Amino acid sequence: MSLISMHGAWLSFSDAPLLDNAELHIEDNERVCLVGRNGAGKSTLMKILNREQGLDDGRIIYEQDLIVARLQAGSAAERCWYGVRFCRRRDRRAGGLSESLP
Repeated sequence: MSLISMHGAWLSFSDAPLLDNAELHIEDNERVCLVGRNGAGKSTLMKILNREQGLDDGRIIYEQDLIVARLQAGSAAERCWYGVRFCRRRDRRAGGLSESLP
C-alpha cells in the first residue's frame, strides 16, 4: 500500500510542460530523495504534495484516501492534517535537514 500516490499529474508554466502525466508512489516508512538540476521541478513537486501548488490535472491519494481529484492549493490546516512537510532552506537547522524532520 502506498502512503502517497500521484496519478496522471499534469502541470505547465507558460505552455511549457513541467509534469506530463507523472506518476509517483511512496510507500509507508520509505525515504525518498529528490535529485535534479536547477529548475527541474523538485521544489514544485514538494509544493504540489504539500498542496501549496495546484495541478492542471491529476490526482493525489494519501493512505488510500483521495485528497482531491483535481488538486488545488489547500489551507495550512488541511496540509497539517495530511502531514506532508516542506522544509524551506531558512527553516533548516544548522545540523542538517535530517535532524529537523520528525
